[in-house]
Amino acid sequence: KYFKNRMVPLSLSAEPTIIYGRTYVPVEFFVEILDRGLDIKEGKVHFSGEQMAIHTGYVQEVQLRDKGQISIVISSEEKSKDIMDQTVIHTSADHTLFNTPVVVGDRIKVISPPIMTMSIPGQTSGHVVYQSDL
Repeated sequence: KYFKNRMVPLSLSAEPTIIYGRTYVPVEFFVEILDRGLDIKEGKVHFSGEQMAIHTGYVQEVQLRDKGQISIVISSEEKSKDIMDQTVIHTSADHTLFNTPVVVGDRIKVISPPIMTMSIPGQTSGHVVYQSDL
């Protein structure tokens, strides 16, 4: 659990770990706790001061596409068929860190840029995918 502004603790994908005197935290710590923006380029994390969006939902569908691209459909309800309640997250092995496997029915969080298409359902890219606490 991680604390932010002395509020209720947040659960992230992993607990802090100390290895050889260095403390390691999951990458989403920087967005959720420290309010830092991030981007993934060629498998490396680059931080910025930009705001990020965090989408939380149950995985409804996972589609494997060409060249390692994956589309994940999430919804706020576990078995929702309401297209207005869905968000499509576009990811790829080169531009996304997966801190949890993406399994239909599981609840996940996705860090993405604060922009989304005005389509139905809305679509955005995902930078980090991690397990969501219930």
